[in-house]
Amino acid sequence: MGKLFRPRPLITTGKVIMFTTITLAIEVGFSLFSVMKLPAEMGLLILLLMIFNMVCALVLVPALAGFVKHIT
Repeated sequence: MGKLFRPRPLITTGKVIMFTTITLAIEVGFSLFSVMKLPAEMGLLILLLMIFNMVCALVLVPALAGFVKHIT
């Protein structure tokens, strides 16, 4: 693979990021079962935001770091 491909961040820090996100998503996911509409919708939005942040932290940040290191 190319010089920019560095899977080490995904192996070391990726496990911690995924564990933290999944743990918090489970906790926030319980608000989806709320009888009231507002907490259920807010729980869904927070859940989607946390999953999006996890994907960005696992894919986008290492890619940008490799790109910036390649430029400098």
